[in-house]
Amino acid sequence: MNGDWLLTGRDGRLSVYLPSNDAALWRAERAPAGRWEAPRRIGGDQELRPDGGLAVGRGPDGYTHLAAWRS
Repeated sequence: MNGDWLLTGRDGRLSVYLPSNDAALWRAERAPAGRWEAPRRIGGDQELRPDGGLAVGRGPDGYTHLAAWRS
């Protein structure tokens, strides 16, 4: 995985992005410095290539951007 995998969101919560076998997963704090949500698959039904990797970064607008190779 390339880039920052742990980011602070615009609302102050930490978010983590994780590659799994065929998908990208996302977890976030329920509130700043609070408990964590369960992991969620992001990207809909699209599957990631197992060897493709995942890149995460934040734009100047504060939003997180993901890039990955699909199967």
